[in-house]
Formats: sequence, structure tokens, C-alpha cells
Amino acid sequence: MKNYIYFLLAIAALLLVGCESGASFTVINKSNYPIYASVGKRAEVTIPGQGTYTWDIDTDTQHIFGGQVKEKVQVCINGETYLMFDEALDAYVDTTYVYLKAGENRRAFIWPNRAGVKINNESDQLMASADIFRHDGVVETHVAAFADLEPGASTHCTLPPATPSNSFYYIAEVVMEDGTRYVYGDFNNVLRVDEQFLITITGP
Repeated sequence: MKNYIYFLLAIAALLLVGCESGASFTVINKSNYPIYASVGKRAEVTIPGQGTYTWDIDTDTQHIFGGQVKEKVQVCINGETYLMFDEALDAYVDTTYVYLKAGENRRAFIWPNRAGVKINNESDQLMASADIFRHDGVVETHVAAFADLEPGASTHCTLPPATPSNSFYYIAEVVMEDGTRYVYGDFNNVLRVDEQFLITITGP
């Protein structure tokens, strides 16, 4: 009888060891600028440059005698100098899906792959518009536009980075609510990967 009890206890211990539930997903920001990420229906979080954030994900319990348990989770990630690239779509995206196994601790290393522009409106009036232009010394190309940036607010987007074989610079033309115009940047404003064109509007 005693041996039978020991046998049942051993089986129970084995089942407990063989049961796993829950997973985690960790984003490791290897850029020098913030990234913005959400997992599932969780609220978006800001992960600072060189920062890390972990989400705990609920899954069904995986038993030793059962099949493998996976949870499909939507992941949204974009950064001030990073965008996800989907090779299947051959396009930049901000949303993808991952399958997390029960008991898995998944880590995603986010390496910068873009340049960026960020505008901080520290003036006391609305920024009506801002247009970002790329110049290669001959051709001017409009690459981004912003509108209606309130006082105290900020906005950003990523930009293609210059390379040794394809160099160019960026200029921004800003128009305020009262019609005042500002120009930022010049031929020295060449942005490489993980470099940002920071525009701070302080007003007159």
C-alpha cells in the first residue's frame, strides 16, 4: 500500500512538472530612440532607447501527455528610427503576428533600420503644417507632411537613411497658425541609420 501511494505521488509530481502555462514576450530596443509597441489588446507602451519591456501572455495549460499549446498574438511595433519590414509583402508594416508556445520566453531584438524626423512644438500657437523634403543636390523630393500640431505636442516619422553610395540631405518647411514660416536643415543635414532630424519650434 505504501509503495502504491509513493507511486501515485511520483505520477502527480511528474504531471505537475510536465504542465506549463503562460508565456512572455520581451522587446529589446537596440536603437537610441524610443519605440512604441503593443501586444495583443494591451495598451501601447513607450520603450526608450536601449530599453527593454516584457509582456506576460496567457496561454492554455500544456500537459505532458497533450499536444503543444500555442497562442497567436498580434504584435505592433514602430519606432522613431525603426520600422518592421515584411519580406513576404516587400513592404514596411507596423503589425505582425507571432505564435508563443506555453512556457516560452520569446525575445525580439529591435535594431534600428531607418532615420527619422521629430517635431516638438514648444511655441504658444498651433503649427499649421510641416513638409519634409529630401535633396540630393539636384532633385528635391517631398517625403513627409504633418499638420495641426498643438502647442506642447510632438510628432515624428521615419525617413530613408542616406548611405555612402546614395547620399542626400533633409530640409523642413514649417508654417505656423499666424502664417510665420520657418526653414530647418541644410546640406549638412545628412541622416544615417539611427539618426534623427530634431525640430524644436519655440516661436519668436
